[in-house]
Amino acid sequence: MTRKSLSLLMVLAVALVSMSFSAGAEDKGADTRLKIAKARLFMQTKQYNKALDVVQDIRKTDPGNVEAIALEAEANLDLGNRFKARELFDEAVKKSPEDPYVRKMQKELSRNSRISIDREVQLTGSESVEQLVRAKAHVEVAQQDALGAVMENNKARYESVRRADGRIDTFYVKNKQRGEIYYDHYYMDGKQARVSLYAADGTVGAGARYTSAAYDGGTTSVQLYIQRPEWEYREGVVDEGTRDAVIVTRTQELADRTYGELSLGVNRYGIDNNPNAAHAFTADGGVSYLLPQGETLKKFVGEGGDLSLNYWLGAAYAFDKESRLDTTNTRFEPFPLDSYEFHTATLYLTRPITTGLTAELYGGYIYDRLGDKGPHYGGALAYAHDDFGVEARLFASRSISSEESSDAYERVGVNLTWKF
Repeated sequence: MTRKSLSLLMVLAVALVSMSFSAGAEDKGADTRLKIAKARLFMQTKQYNKALDVVQDIRKTDPGNVEAIALEAEANLDLGNRFKARELFDEAVKKSPEDPYVRKMQKELSRNSRISIDREVQLTGSESVEQLVRAKAHVEVAQQDALGAVMENNKARYESVRRADGRIDTFYVKNKQRGEIYYDHYYMDGKQARVSLYAADGTVGAGARYTSAAYDGGTTSVQLYIQRPEWEYREGVVDEGTRDAVIVTRTQELADRTYGELSLGVNRYGIDNNPNAAHAFTADGGVSYLLPQGETLKKFVGEGGDLSLNYWLGAAYAFDKESRLDTTNTRFEPFPLDSYEFHTATLYLTRPITTGLTAELYGGYIYDRLGDKGPHYGGALAYAHDDFGVEARLFASRSISSEESSDAYERVGVNLTWKF
């Protein structure tokens, strides 16, 4: 073989090897893009654990992939592990400091404190009008610790309310307050714990809550109330109602695009310094299905919008209710807790309108197996300004009342929040 022929063969060999490496790189890039798309689909359908599996597989062979790092951070954030998410977004910013998305998320995660004000009006039939103002503050005092406070003021008029001594009055509440201060601790693995102190006119109480880290597609929480001021019923507002409770809640990913939640509780209600006025078992829970977004649905809900179906159970089964005699020797219940069992079917729509502005609409039907039935519907407009951490929300809704299901229960209000 001549020297010229040998040189030609060497050139051909090098070319073949280069082509092989090039094809391999292209195949690897295509495989990574496919996995990224798959992870995004899992994120859109709230299958965060599955998204984590995909992006972690990408990072085994491509540890510096910024898109995969950002997706891993997002999944951790949605699973409740803010610390891991913050760490990953910091890593992504170092690798791609000009990427607007990762810089936005890094800024969002640095805003762990917030102040909000709610103004809300609640109407129950023609019987009651309540005007509520809530002020909330949540301040991060260390990387894993936060302090918070909630103050509520209720200005209400009840056309007919049974007092704890048996009188039936028209009652005007000029200003009634209740409050909560709490301490939160966030564990590095995603667990959370809270202890609370409650106060109202003549009432002091306490509470605690523990939420597990996400596992097997869900979380479990246990909540305890002792002497928590109770405003769910008008009698509780007027005559210093309280509630003791133990509640266990499980949220769970049930299947692709399908999510469930169930809370079971044992409750004791007090009124007028009697802590045993009524008792109830409670059950709240439901199933939501997020509709897959084909081209037709995407045109309807818009980019980033959602359409979902929801079934919800809200039930209370009262027992061991105290009764008293009024001045006419007629027996009455000072805390008239009635059993109810609401079965609700709802269609929810979320649609972005423009940058930062989102519309929410829902409608459905409520059936109370132990009472009445009727439609329920509502909507909201939500605005968020990412640069300043400001959010605003207007909302209105109509349903049936848990106090008297033949009455309409209507709400309208506004919320303003500043995150910093």
